[in-house]
Amino acid sequence: MQMTLLCASDSYKLQFSADVAASGRGVSGQWSEASHGLSGSVHGHGGGDSFDLVAHGAGFKASISLRVSGGRQQIRMRSGSINANISLSR
Repeated sequence: MQMTLLCASDSYKLQFSADVAASGRGVSGQWSEASHGLSGSVHGHGGGDSFDLVAHGAGFKASISLRVSGGRQQIRMRSGSINANISLSR
């Protein structure tokens, strides 16, 4: 799966992309954030409607949880004391 996410406002810009593959319930791949020149690896497990991943980079580690239910997607990210929750729906 390839993914690109652009989030921007007057005060910040985030250009995230990832390229991951699944083998059985295992998931692994690479990610990058172009605005800040960051990149690293991602691995975890999942399938169907849920994935639990860990992203690593230079001096960076984050837990990522993805859940899908009907027309909704829930993304939760945690890195140290920083938490982000994103909900998408149709």
